Amino acid sequence: MALVVRLNRYGPQEAQQLLSWVAAGYCLLATLALLPYLAAPGAGVILVLALSGGVVNVATR
Repeated sequence: MALVVRLNRYGPQEAQQLLSWVAAGYCLLATLALLPYLAAPGAGVILVLALSGGVVNVATR
């Protein structure tokens, strides 16, 4: 959804704000669902988190 907002920068503000809130809610639910797996992280989990953060950073610049 961050890519949709990024690529549609001249779109209506209300739609972009709604997409941002939906994405934030989805990320919050995903984080809560993954907490048991993140409690005992291994090298793979740390790598996936770093890659995910990098993708979000690049997509939302």
